[in-house]
Amino acid sequence: MNQDMVGAFMQSLRKEQGMTQKDLAERIGVSDKTISKWENGNSMPDTSILLSLCKELDISVNELLACEKIPPEEYSKKAEVNMMKLIRENQEQRRNGRAQVILGCLVLIVLVVLSFLSIGANLAIYVDVPAVLFLLIGLLGVALLSGASTWGERLHAFRVMVIPIGALESLISCVTVFQNVDMQGETVGPCLAVASLSLLYALGAYIVIYILEMRLQKR
Repeated sequence: MNQDMVGAFMQSLRKEQGMTQKDLAERIGVSDKTISKWENGNSMPDTSILLSLCKELDISVNELLACEKIPPEEYSKKAEVNMMKLIRENQEQRRNGRAQVILGCLVLIVLVVLSFLSIGANLAIYVDVPAVLFLLIGLLGVALLSGASTWGERLHAFRVMVIPIGALESLISCVTVFQNVDMQGETVGPCLAVASLSLLYALGAYIVIYILEMRLQKR
């Protein structure tokens, strides 16, 4: 099912009914932001609310899924087509979901292994590229494990996990500092400061992701 097409169809029907997003939201008991997400193709209405939504838009659920108004003589045929389409999409989603979970686990395992392999290494490597690279690998793993299929869902998963991932990276970096027993005492402070870069990058990324998420919701 093409969420963008369903969303555009919902928007055109709402406007035909002379309703604003807020009007429709109040009638079916959701927020206007939720209506906006549906119409922008960022999410789909829950099955528990489909009937009331279609009632307000003066269409059937079958017509909503088909993204068009269906003449009575074609209704039965379209219903069968939509049912088969939904079955195929559900099967594909299950297969893709399993593949994403497996790939996500592998990515996170690689991240942990790389992080621990860095213990005892020169902490100068955390100044720039590796810290950012580890953060990106962690976010990729989270996105795969979350099963997110839209940018709105992916951004939400990124925002929720970016700081924990950055904190974990910084913790591993701090372990590196204290594992270097031959380190001169005066270098411990600077090295701990370098080790905190991952967390600082994560905080910066959180702000950027939050702004992108808010802009996407307002579209």
